[in-house]
Amino acid sequence: MTDTIEIRSLCKSFTVEGREHLVLHNLNLSVPANEITVLLGKSGCGKTTLLRLIGGLDKAYSGTISTPQKAKTAFVFQEARLMPW
Repeated sequence: MTDTIEIRSLCKSFTVEGREHLVLHNLNLSVPANEITVLLGKSGCGKTTLLRLIGGLDKAYSGTISTPQKAKTAFVFQEARLMPW
């Protein structure tokens, strides 16, 4: 196992009002250790969905996501879910 996050043939969709919306389709990505990686894209393109999948917060997908065994995952939510304001 390497220190690289490997994503292969990743697909993720959501069902909204009875219609399926494909967010990630056949995504292949390698994220090397010790490098800065940036996700850019317009709102709704799947950036947060991808991060949730890598972080293990969502498990409903097809394809593979391989992370180093010693990897630690941290996540900062976009919404103030735990704060009283």
